[in-house]
Amino acid sequence: MTGPAQPRRRVLVVDDSPTTRRLLKRELEKDPLIEVIGLAGDPYEARDLIVKLQPDVLTMDLEMPRMDGIQFLRRLMHYYPLPVLIFSNHTAEGSEIALETLRLGAVDVFAKPDGFNLDGYAATIQRMRSTIKEACSHRPGKPPPSGVAASAGPGPNFRRSPTDPNRVVLMGASTGGPQAIETILRVLPEHAPAIVVVVHMPAGFTHRFAQRLDKVCAPRVSEATRDVVLEQGQVLIAPGDQHVALDRKGSSFMVRMPDGPPVMGHRPSVEVLFQSGARVGTDRCMGVLLTGMGRDGSTGLKALRDSKAMTLTQDAETSIVHGMPGEAERIGASCLSCPLDDIAHRIAIWWNEEDH
Repeated sequence: MTGPAQPRRRVLVVDDSPTTRRLLKRELEKDPLIEVIGLAGDPYEARDLIVKLQPDVLTMDLEMPRMDGIQFLRRLMHYYPLPVLIFSNHTAEGSEIALETLRLGAVDVFAKPDGFNLDGYAATIQRMRSTIKEACSHRPGKPPPSGVAASAGPGPNFRRSPTDPNRVVLMGASTGGPQAIETILRVLPEHAPAIVVVVHMPAGFTHRFAQRLDKVCAPRVSEATRDVVLEQGQVLIAPGDQHVALDRKGSSFMVRMPDGPPVMGHRPSVEVLFQSGARVGTDRCMGVLLTGMGRDGSTGLKALRDSKAMTLTQDAETSIVHGMPGEAERIGASCLSCPLDDIAHRIAIWWNEEDH
């Protein structure tokens, strides 16, 4: 017997180029589970078609007439959140505008290859098809306010002296993660505990992301490198396309970069980081799983909790996509589910405890 037929993913393509619209429709629909239900040449046409057709997912250019893509994405995610894939000439590796789309909640960014040679499009289209099918299973919520607004009020009180290198926060995120991570880090003091972050971003974006955070946050933020011994007040961002794992060096923690294929579809993988923390960190670690699509990190967070670590998940109300934290909560991996603007305070409470 065969199982029930899978529903087709209904896609709206938004691009000012008729040629690109036709190409995307033809190539995306080569997957029988994808149907392009509408084509729009600018954000105003897209707005009307979204209301009329109610697509499952949107592909969108950034340079369009009547309203630029960033402005449209910001409005869309506020008033009618949808999974959005950016397909643009302006999403070159590590570009500021591409990073901004991820911060606003875009699922992924895809750079248009030069020219219209289908050979150049093949790998990109294949990845877009896979992302569309995964994205349609997770309906985004409204994005939380930006970092400063979300963190209004007194910051967390970190009372412990800045001399304890033996505690570390492990943090994972995907869709909506750049904004969530910035919201947390902006209110942490210079002597906050060491933090290692895995966020699903393409290779080339994580360095720019770390640079941005280092300018606006009190802790020192950088992209992780091999065999770094963790220090208090340090935040390390896993490089795109490279796993990171926690290890011990004497009485201190260090970061290693193991080779290996994607885990749960991702490299870097939150799962790899969390499982390593469960092996070497025990109750000296805290695991934090933020907004994201899929289930990466959920079983790793459960392993952390089983090893007596404190574990937090971002709640559904403040997650752009509650897939990763929701799965962790479903399997009992989370000690506490809390709003985004409460997570820094929870880190402080854990840090101030005398015994872990």
